[in-house]
Amino acid sequence: MALSAKVDIESYDISGFGQAQLLTQSRLKAQAAYYLGLIRVDKKELSEAKRLFQLALQFKPDLSGALANLGKISEIEGNFSEAIRLYSQAIALEPTNPVLFYNRAVSYLELQEIDSLKTDLGRCLQLNPQFQPARQLLRTLSK
Repeated sequence: MALSAKVDIESYDISGFGQAQLLTQSRLKAQAAYYLGLIRVDKKELSEAKRLFQLALQFKPDLSGALANLGKISEIEGNFSEAIRLYSQAIALEPTNPVLFYNRAVSYLELQEIDSLKTDLGRCLQLNPQFQPARQLLRTLSK
């Protein structure tokens, strides 16, 4: 028999907390929503994952992982312009993450924005010269 639990993050009562406690509670809620979103992605429940990542951002607007995952969901849905917008927001928060540049480059590829694609692949490889997916994509473009 499998056990399951449902956490109602949105209606958790925080009225009795001080400012420091509220910040801690907001971070905890953001983390909970984020990790629940990751579980939903793993289960291919993308609309629920999207809702949970958006909820996480309400509690912690600078959560780059939630933005990146929303970008990936937008990519899966074929909304590459939205994916680029979300990856760009994540990059602004985490400008040394090569994966974010690579993911945005893939969306640029889908939109045939080759100059932007090459710029992002270059930045990705500056940050991590051993990033094989970026190297492979650059080789493919060179052919």
